[in-house]
Amino acid sequence: MPAMIPISASYEAMLSTLFLTFTSNLGEIEVEVMNTTTGGYDSSTIDTQFLYATVPITMGPGHYIILFTLPSGQRYKGELDI
Repeated sequence: MPAMIPISASYEAMLSTLFLTFTSNLGEIEVEVMNTTTGGYDSSTIDTQFLYATVPITMGPGHYIILFTLPSGQRYKGELDI
């Protein structure tokens, strides 16, 4: 049986923003955004109680890795090219 991933993400190029939705309140999670092309890095804490959040993508074009760390220590990873 496939694992349930509690985070969905979509990128809106016109707004340079990553839109996140959560299947339930995961608590406060850490979100790390890395542009592996330029070496850019940003980290923030997001409260998931409203089941959605936005993350501005401000480091320009490149290959991005997004890491999500839950309070339990469980981690999820996503990648995208801008």
